[in-house]
Amino acid sequence: MPSTIAVVVLACAAGCIPGVVTATLSPHMVGVYTQEDGRPVPGARMLLSTAAGDSTCIRPTSSTVTDAAGRFEFAAITRREPLILIPLDRVYCFYVCGESSGTPLAGHPECVGAETPPSQLIQCVATYQILDRTKPRFACRTRPRTYSVARSGHDGQRTPILLPSGGGPA
Repeated sequence: MPSTIAVVVLACAAGCIPGVVTATLSPHMVGVYTQEDGRPVPGARMLLSTAAGDSTCIRPTSSTVTDAAGRFEFAAITRREPLILIPLDRVYCFYVCGESSGTPLAGHPECVGAETPPSQLIQCVATYQILDRTKPRFACRTRPRTYSVARSGHDGQRTPILLPSGGGPA
């Protein structure tokens, strides 16, 4: 018992906080996948990889298929981790990959930290190189899914608005 107390006291004196935290490796994402001209890409497989450097999503953590309007959704990916050092904001990177005509496209990297909103909108587009129209590329753009709007009146308060899951980005 005294040795346990000594370890805790030494850890606190060193600025360390022993414990366990839940790390968000990727936030909840609602998205839409379209062609360059804005047409939806229905039935395309979308992959999410949280493995370091897995830009082609060979080892996907999650996968889904787009609906008729090109919409897709990924649940948040979390992991329990020991917290033994000074609590710093860790950054986790993940990749979102898509397909074009059955061909997997290189992933779009994103990174998340403590300040990342818990839910995001993601818009992915299959684009083509100008010189070689046979080689599609994949690009995504994310933004927070929660916005705040000013309340009526002049109190300066704001109300958070959660965008609907099925709508995808505008």
